[in-house]
Amino acid sequence: MNISDADFVRFYQGPLSSLAVEPDSSIEFLVGPLQKGEGEEWYEKSIAALTRLGMSGLISCYGPEDDIRLALREMYQGREDRMWVGCLFSATDSGEELAKKFLLDDEVPYQRVVPGFREELGRI
Repeated sequence: MNISDADFVRFYQGPLSSLAVEPDSSIEFLVGPLQKGEGEEWYEKSIAALTRLGMSGLISCYGPEDDIRLALREMYQGREDRMWVGCLFSATDSGEELAKKFLLDDEVPYQRVVPGFREELGRI
């Protein structure tokens, strides 16, 4: 699956950057709320990014389901606010180290893909 630079920044790089600075955030805070016209695509991209970051050990969650695998399954199966807003994500130690390596922990968000970050994430 090809991910555009804009989607990579919004769904992968941006959330990890945000979590390195401000832990315990919902997906709507990390990638922005569902916009008119995005519909199913927003959910699919959000789940894909959370799955990639979570299974790579870069983020964890707590909320209705503390196990990120269970939380992602619940989020995938339904669109209930209980899971989409109630599940809070944090960067793990590995996620924070990766963010620091690429200076993603700076409080000013990047508007472009940071050189080398996409490739590094692809290796994890």
